[in-house]
Amino acid sequence: MTGKILILSLAVLLAAGAIFYFSSQDGPSSDQTSGGFVRIALRLFVPDYDKLPSARQAQVRKNVNFAVRKAAHVFEYAVLGALLTLLLLEISKRRSRLTGVRYNQAVPLSAAVIIGLIYAATDEAHQIFTGRSSKLSDVLIDLAGVMAGAAAAWLLSRAFSSLRNDKKVKKKNSKTKIKADRYKETL
Repeated sequence: MTGKILILSLAVLLAAGAIFYFSSQDGPSSDQTSGGFVRIALRLFVPDYDKLPSARQAQVRKNVNFAVRKAAHVFEYAVLGALLTLLLLEISKRRSRLTGVRYNQAVPLSAAVIIGLIYAATDEAHQIFTGRSSKLSDVLIDLAGVMAGAAAAWLLSRAFSSLRNDKKVKKKNSKTKIKADRYKETL
């Protein structure tokens, strides 16, 4: 196992562990965790929040809380999807180098999304045992996060790969030019 694969594997486990940790919290603890982010969001997006009537404040707080919690789902699963994609792409590249068989990038990308979806579904089922609800809509939100993270990682991987190839071509062209110049000098 290469260092890059080991580091990515550990990062995937860390991301999955963080998701598991947050899902293991009971309802009140989970609300307390998201409460800090809700207060920040209220200050940023609802500047006159303190001046609103208490009933309106409660409604705004409820809406912001909902948005913050769903955004957290998307974010944590986007990170997982990106890390899974990078790991599976790296494994595929290594296998390709070892076997000489060109790999199809759609396979690791699809596998990352499927693994992320399975993890999201099992995570929602796990929440039942913490006294929290388990919703299909949350699995779909998590899937959207996985897909966004996987797509972003794939695009970044392609961009960096293209940059590396450009550098290799420039270096090769530079060496070729030096050899040509030396050859001309001998004539």
